[in-house]
Amino acid sequence: MHTMRVETDKIRQTARFLNLGFSQREISKQIKIHRSSIKIIREKLSLFPIQNDELKLFTDNELLDFLEISRQSNYSTRKIYPDFDYINLELKKRDMTIELLWQEYVAQYANGLSYSRFCEVFRNFQKKRHASMRQFYKSGEALLVDFCGRTVEITSPIDGSKSYAQVFVGVLGASGYTFAYSVPSQKTEHWLECFIKAFEHIGGVPETIITDNLKAAVIKNNKSGLELQKDFEDFAAHYDFAILPTRPRKPKDKSPAEVAVQIVQRSILAALRNQKFFSIEELNCAIQEKMDIINRKTTRRFTISRFDQFNALDAKDLNPLPLYPYELCTWKRNVRVSESYRVEYLTNHYSVPYTHIHLKVDLKISNKAIHIFYEREKIAEHHLSSNTYQDFCLEEHMSPAHLAQKGLSKDEIILWANRIGSNTSKYVEQILAQKRDLARNIKSLNKFRKWVVDNQKSHCLEEACGYALQRFIFALDRLQKIIANNAYYIQDMPNEINQVQSYHQNIRGADYYLKSQGVAHA
Repeated sequence: MHTMRVETDKIRQTARFLNLGFSQREISKQIKIHRSSIKIIREKLSLFPIQNDELKLFTDNELLDFLEISRQSNYSTRKIYPDFDYINLELKKRDMTIELLWQEYVAQYANGLSYSRFCEVFRNFQKKRHASMRQFYKSGEALLVDFCGRTVEITSPIDGSKSYAQVFVGVLGASGYTFAYSVPSQKTEHWLECFIKAFEHIGGVPETIITDNLKAAVIKNNKSGLELQKDFEDFAAHYDFAILPTRPRKPKDKSPAEVAVQIVQRSILAALRNQKFFSIEELNCAIQEKMDIINRKTTRRFTISRFDQFNALDAKDLNPLPLYPYELCTWKRNVRVSESYRVEYLTNHYSVPYTHIHLKVDLKISNKAIHIFYEREKIAEHHLSSNTYQDFCLEEHMSPAHLAQKGLSKDEIILWANRIGSNTSKYVEQILAQKRDLARNIKSLNKFRKWVVDNQKSHCLEEACGYALQRFIFALDRLQKIIANNAYYIQDMPNEINQVQSYHQNIRGADYYLKSQGVAHA
């Protein structure tokens, strides 16, 4: 408590004049009170505000007690106030509570403030601070972001043309540490680039991003509901943070960002107004140099720099960066799946599971791939083709009926046979060599291949084809029976019986059957 030999009426008058904005000098002259006493009353009112219409509700003793003013120099219960700057800083640490800090305070000062009085005085302390300090955020909790209202001119070194860079500003809620970065526009791709650079700069990811309702972040935010940009939502999912848009026309919801924007505009952009920049990169270097000075600066009012507060608070509690950075991409929304379960992108057609026919899907296009989503679930992925008018269909996307009808081309059949082995390759080549019945033989080979796959006979096909080649068996139905009956296991006949003259005039051989009869169908 402060001891003051001043009449209560003069204390009331002083409070009234202070509330009206009079200076200490003016009040001292008006009501004949020493300026040191006025200063004390001013300090008390900053902690315990009383409006002029409330003054009459206090008796003299109540007013003195409320303002903790005593007329007795030997007042025995003088209270020792805590260091509220320290309290304010400690409260920003995770899991810290004001009750714990009060307990530590009364453990040191047994005759200190009660808990309710402690909280009341602290609330009043917060009210008198700078607007950027009024909102309360835990360490690592929030990054508040906005774009500057001013732009910066960029001159092309090639033709001298002008463009105008947008300046992004982000401020960490707990420490006030500020980041600024320029981009060509406020489009989604540049908006996301700002966050990638910000997260890299601070070395982690906050729990929430607090932003206003710009188009790159929010589609709508009104009484009917909130709809965020899907690109931004996808980005947030990758970095694992929550998006918290401010209320429309409520700039105080992100007042730290508003203050940070003012600082950047007045201390950086204004200082660079006469400097000529030829690239965004050059501008960002200049911004970063000045931003580093601002973050390390201290004042009489703020004795701890933003940089030191960042290391003491936010740096410890930011979530780690993901293993891989976000790949910037473009989106094509609400694309209808065709009857043939395809979606079109740049003249090419890409398949999706046949169950999604006629539904609307979203396409996410990166540099190398096209990802297809239905209701936020990825249902297909294709390599992005640089060619035009191509069709890409995966077998797993096909309906059972279409899959059954699907046949391999001649080249695909040869590739399949080559993968099995040399005997299978030779056998298939013999059949495909008959051009007169090529279409029928391709169909038969496809049917035979399906039988092999369905019955899991691929492992014995090579040996069976070797058996058939030795005996000039080129009918696929017979080859199928050989495989089914394991006939290729039968030992060769004795040489004297088995050996025949291949070129005897009465032996017709394989060529005769292939030319005169064609290949039997499997």
